Amino acid sequence: MTEQGIARRSTWLRCYFPRPDAGLRLVCFPHAGGSAPFFRAWQQEISESVEVHAVAYPGRAERFTEPLVEDAPAMVAEFAGELEALRDKPIALFGHSMGAFIAYETAQTVGGIAHLFLSGANAPHLRSGFPSLLHPEDEVLVRNITSLGGSASEILADPEIRELVVPALRSDLRLAEGYVDEHSGKLSCPITALLGTDDDRTRLDSVRGWAEYTTGPFALREYQGDHFYLEEHRADLLTELAGTLTG
Repeated sequence: MTEQGIARRSTWLRCYFPRPDAGLRLVCFPHAGGSAPFFRAWQQEISESVEVHAVAYPGRAERFTEPLVEDAPAMVAEFAGELEALRDKPIALFGHSMGAFIAYETAQTVGGIAHLFLSGANAPHLRSGFPSLLHPEDEVLVRNITSLGGSASEILADPEIRELVVPALRSDLRLAEGYVDEHSGKLSCPITALLGTDDDRTRLDSVRGWAEYTTGPFALREYQGDHFYLEEHRADLLTELAGTLTG
């Protein structure tokens, strides 16, 4: 199957700009309320040596009519088979916020991952002390989310868009805040954990805790900015990701 065939026929994976000559693939997992197009620019701007695929969660974008999934292992079980079509080249995973937990769960489930990048997320066993972002009132939930920074505040300012987005956002927060690592063994792949220096939802020591989840190398990277530092520092981040993977 060609790369274009993978991009066209896959339910869960979106590759907007296939790179047949790339030496490896980076599969990216969006944050709570996010969708695959968040990584569209990444696919264009990252080094030519890397082909980016973005995970398309159900219940949003072109999968809007599909049921939402609030359990990470259940979600991974649904798309793990599609990753097999990419196995002719090394695969690395990148997940931001909620996406970090799904990326980690994926690495544990499918194995054979070349590198795991976990962004804006405390290690599962070190997440206490943060108030829940969930709230029964939509307006409060939206305020909680927009306080994290990023482009979400602009999107959620539109009442019509907010009405469409909030159900998926609420479902994603249940998944993220309810995630429990039930794997007894550690990964063997390298892990790089990343965070924003002004992110109120992470602590340096809690993010460093991801080191305990692998027997392989561990690195910690900080960027100036809030929870969505990766928007402001996209160019630098993509350079670092490509350098880590191909260096």
